Amino acid sequence: MKAEKGFTLIEILVSLIILGFGLLGLAGMQISGMKNATDSVYRTTASMLARDLADRMHANPRGVDNDGYIKEDDTAINCESAVPAKNCDIGGAQCDVDETAVWDMFSVYCGGVGGSPDDKRYGIASQLPNGKLQVFCQDMDTTDADVCSHFSPHRILITWLERAELTGKQKKNAGESDPAANAKTRTFELVVSVR
Repeated sequence: MKAEKGFTLIEILVSLIILGFGLLGLAGMQISGMKNATDSVYRTTASMLARDLADRMHANPRGVDNDGYIKEDDTAINCESAVPAKNCDIGGAQCDVDETAVWDMFSVYCGGVGGSPDDKRYGIASQLPNGKLQVFCQDMDTTDADVCSHFSPHRILITWLERAELTGKQKKNAGESDPAANAKTRTFELVVSVR
C-alpha cells in the first residue's frame, strides 16, 4: 500500500478550530488592552488636573490661608450657573485672593482654560466620567478655632467612574438601565503643602 501525501480533511478542520480559539484569545487581549489604555488616560488626566490645582494653590497662598480651596462635599459644581463673576486668568482682571481661589476651583473643575469660562474642554467635568473634586484640609492644630491652620497640608481628591468588567450573572442582575451600576469608582489623591 502506498503512503498518501498531504493533509486529510479532519486534520485541516482541527487546525482551523485551534486557529479560531487562538484568534478569539487575541481579540480578547486586544479589547482588554483598549480598556486599560482608556483607564490609563483617565488616571493621567486626573493626575494633571490635581497637579494644576496644586500649582494654583501654590500661586495663591493667602487664598489657601483663607480656606478658599476647601471643598469637602463631592457634589458637582454646576458649570453653567456657577461661573465666577471675574475671570482671574486674564491679565487685566483685578482679583483678590478669594476671587482667585473661586476662579481656580471653577477652572480646574469646569474648564475655563485660556481665560474663557466658555471653554469647558479641559476640566474634570468634561474629561472624567462623573468626575468629582474634593479638597480637604488636614488641620495641623485642632485646638484653635481655625478650620484649617496655617501651613496645614491639603488633600486633593479627584474621583470618576470606570466601566467595570462584569460576569454574565452580574450583568443580568445589574441591568442596563443604570450605567453607574456597571462602573467602579476610581480615586486620585494628591497631598499639597503650601507655605
